[in-house]
Amino acid sequence: RAISGDPEFANVDRVMAAVWRRHSAERTPLRPRVVTTIVAHSRTLVAAAAILIAIATLTISLPQRDGLTVAPEAALASWAQTNHVPTNAELLLAFRGYGK
Repeated sequence: RAISGDPEFANVDRVMAAVWRRHSAERTPLRPRVVTTIVAHSRTLVAAAAILIAIATLTISLPQRDGLTVAPEAALASWAQTNHVPTNAELLLAFRGYGK
């Protein structure tokens, strides 16, 4: 059955059947060098994934530091007294994000 009603895909079944027949007729196994290369790369990818998972786990599990040890009211009062215009980062730290 066709993948889509689109005429562009009308020959997909015929092409796939021809590829399958050719593959079935040849029955050539993969060369050992190709298999060795695939295994070597898969080990590298698995190792990289394990390292990334470990880094992500450590990052998530570490306690979050605000960088601001005073209450938001004290920071606002300090800014007002010194005519300091806070940066976006200072505001986010003072109010601990956007959601409050």
